[in-house]
Amino acid sequence: MKNNFQKNTSDKKRSQSFFQKLTNTKHFPLSLTVFLLIIIFTTSFLIAYQNKKNSTPVQPTATPTPTTTSANMSGWKTYRNEEYEFSFNYPAEWVVGEEARTDLLLLVYIRPNKKELAETPHGLIRVLISDSESIEDHFKSQYCDGVDIESWCVIEKISDKVIGNNQAKRIVQSSVGTLVERIAFKGDLNIIEFNIFPEDKSFEEFYTQEQKIEIFNQILSTFKFIK
Repeated sequence: MKNNFQKNTSDKKRSQSFFQKLTNTKHFPLSLTVFLLIIIFTTSFLIAYQNKKNSTPVQPTATPTPTTTSANMSGWKTYRNEEYEFSFNYPAEWVVGEEARTDLLLLVYIRPNKKELAETPHGLIRVLISDSESIEDHFKSQYCDGVDIESWCVIEKISDKVIGNNQAKRIVQSSVGTLVERIAFKGDLNIIEFNIFPEDKSFEEFYTQEQKIEIFNQILSTFKFIK
């Protein structure tokens, strides 16, 4: 017991002696300086770490680009012609009209309902119905016979297509310097041709050239012969 007491007393004296050395006039300024430097360093590190964490840029989530055409075809209207036995769908905000022609059985025009008819008498998309026996005859009679402008008969490309369950021909033509795309179907009684002038400036404040072609193809995809 005595030995333990002496040991504790000795340790206490050593601790007091160390504290006295630390706080005496000679060592205290240096010790205080070291202590303050440790506090300053630690505080600076914590502040810098917090600032770096707060300044890490947050990557913005990309906003999907909205589509400007009627990619969703639900709600479209249906044009149905019992006499010439065909139908197609078209955007609900568009209109369809018919025009009697001496060189055709019928002309159907399709256009956005955004302007007066007088401004766009032929619509944006046209459907021509003729009684030609073949697509080639139809094309020749419509665009070559009795036409003084030779370029109207120039075909840049002609190819076979299948649209729905229907065989068709795609004809790309430069008509008086203007690109025309024609899709023609042969029915039992007639030829039905859809065409569009992609470079036409009609409705350009509402639709780009690409959007016009997209809607044209969407309308074509709904075409059917009916009985």
